[in-house]
Amino acid sequence: MNPLFQCIYPDCNKLSDLPIETFCPFCSRLCRCPHPDCRSLLDFKSLADTCPNCLKSIIIGLHEGDYSAEQILGWLEDLKIFPLDKRDLAWNFYANYYHRRLPKILIGHSDPINCLTLSSDGKTLVTGSDDGTARIWDVASGQQRTVLKGHTGYIRCLTLSSDGKMIITGSYDSTARIWDIATGQQRAVLKGHTDLISCLKLSSDGNSLVTGSRDSTAIIWDVATGQQRAVLEGHTGSIYCLTLSSDGKMIITGSYDNTARIWDATTGQQRAVIEGHTDYIWCLTLSNDGKSLFTGSEDNTARIWDVATGQERAVLKGHTGYIYCLTLSSDGKTLVTGSED
Repeated sequence: MNPLFQCIYPDCNKLSDLPIETFCPFCSRLCRCPHPDCRSLLDFKSLADTCPNCLKSIIIGLHEGDYSAEQILGWLEDLKIFPLDKRDLAWNFYANYYHRRLPKILIGHSDPINCLTLSSDGKTLVTGSDDGTARIWDVASGQQRTVLKGHTGYIRCLTLSSDGKMIITGSYDSTARIWDIATGQQRAVLKGHTDLISCLKLSSDGNSLVTGSRDSTAIIWDVATGQQRAVLEGHTGSIYCLTLSSDGKMIITGSYDNTARIWDATTGQQRAVIEGHTDYIWCLTLSNDGKSLFTGSEDNTARIWDVATGQERAVLKGHTGYIYCLTLSSDGKTLVTGSED
């Protein structure tokens, strides 16, 4: 027998004297220290291979002991040393047993998750991973519905159509793929880029897709046919972010060449070059009225631009690290930036 606890009391060491119910009926291990005053902490490493029944018993023991809910949650956070299936079991058992509202752990991917999106009704989640798959999840139950297989490289970005019927993924294999969310079947493979696809955006009507790539180009695609409409050439560095105006008439791309560029979504012609940043542009967004552009850069600044003139309105300084993400409030009055600082 291999006890999981090390009791702090010297008189609690005769395992042969313990009642049989103290031991796990599945793996014959000592699940909980029988000493009424023992509240010693667990040896996490010794728990890494424990059986599900023992794990449940340990959680119950913690809850009945002198540990607060916060301490128990902290212990569950430390379960990253566990195999994924047991990590999930511990969280979900604790949530169900004590009727606590805890985060669900969605297990299925075998490599890091790079991107995710939630359906407009909040019922469906789609994730994309370095394992080359995208996965569709039921939010309420946390169960995996479908695995989307086809890419031969990491999935870097994805989007969901506004009607919730279509998923589009972009990958390190230089392709974008269109999937039917109901069946999980691949509808089309969009080939044209010569390097990884780093970002993509679907028009609000679902008819047009724009992809940006490390090959320094963006491509406009017809979603129904899978054919290219236009190739946007002009950047001299990788494109890592892009957005579409709400009316679908304007595309804006951000690049490693330190510029953002405004394009006509119908003709593919370049309208303006936005210059001012002194390092890579990692993120950008448009105001709801399409009149203001916000960019975040590796030069540690965010900037506000007038879309009509291409002129810089303001430089937002304060971060001491690269700015990798930003978002604008729905009323357009608040900009939030995220940085490595």
